[in-house]
Amino acid sequence: MFARFALRLARANESVSLQCQPQLKRLFSAQTGFREVLGINENAPEHDSHASLMSLPYLMRLSRETDISSQPYLKRDVQSFELLPSQIDSETKQVAITWASAPNSEITEKKSIPYKEFQQLFKIPGCQFYSVQINAGTTAIADINRQANVSDLSSSIIDFRDTADYIGQMDLVISVDTATAHLAGAMGIPTWVLLPYSADWRWRMHRTDSPWYPTMRLFRQQRPGDWRHVLEEVGNCLFNYGAQISTSRLTSSAGKQLLPA
Repeated sequence: MFARFALRLARANESVSLQCQPQLKRLFSAQTGFREVLGINENAPEHDSHASLMSLPYLMRLSRETDISSQPYLKRDVQSFELLPSQIDSETKQVAITWASAPNSEITEKKSIPYKEFQQLFKIPGCQFYSVQINAGTTAIADINRQANVSDLSSSIIDFRDTADYIGQMDLVISVDTATAHLAGAMGIPTWVLLPYSADWRWRMHRTDSPWYPTMRLFRQQRPGDWRHVLEEVGNCLFNYGAQISTSRLTSSAGKQLLPA
């Protein structure tokens, strides 16, 4: 999320290096502007100054909401993939999904949706779902493998570069508040984020949009722990989300393949 500020600096100055978690190294290495991208376990090159990502808005003297709003700032390499048979129908919406936040956090349970509740979205017609959920339970994966309109991509995801390559081919990403949502927003992909009643400060309060990501829509719990109404709202919106997908795909599919066979 805050890499946008490092990229802004890097594209104005050739001598900016980025140090990040190893799982992000390949993703950020594919971006233009950085002199070097290193994992946090690697020695940094000689440098004149150092700053953490979340200090950059202060150091760059950014104070207005318009300073943080951003057009898509993460790009992926264009790849040539063969279409799967199920994706030839231009009426079918390609939807990436995640329903659980990263494990081992004190707020994981609050931000995550039980799979048994989330799976009701699979009943929405005209959608092909692709799970990019990491660390999904065996029960959830087994159920996904029985669904004709759902595919599990997690076994072919090593790091965020792989996730970016997959979601970059989607019409829509539906996710709880986790890294997948931020990645999709940074890439400018239409993204629906399902938020708990008391959401993180970055999502502000009471609003359905986000100044951080112009292609994002927020769906909020109205009562703590109540995902039923959130999923009903998402399901209704998804059912009606299609005409513009068919039109836009017809104008862009000539230069874009969707998923690897």
